[in-house]
Amino acid sequence: MDKVAKRCNAYGLKQVTDYHYGRLGDNNYLTETPQTIDLWLKLTKRYKNADYNNLFFENYNELPHINPKLWKVAAYNIVTLIRRLINNKP
Repeated sequence: MDKVAKRCNAYGLKQVTDYHYGRLGDNNYLTETPQTIDLWLKLTKRYKNADYNNLFFENYNELPHINPKLWKVAAYNIVTLIRRLINNKP
């Protein structure tokens, strides 16, 4: 990813990094959400000082097969917790 980020920056391209691996579903969102948070936390810490005009993160490339209400809760928790951890807020 570092090489891609450097190339995108050199050529003025935008980089979108998304999550394809996840298996989030109705029956496992409580165990999958922390795993997703762990991955995104590692990436956001690594690229915390990146140019926000050129580097974007997507929780998931496509909405997983999950009840939309559960997805809303999971996505909110992922984004909110990462923001808090990155900004060192409880």
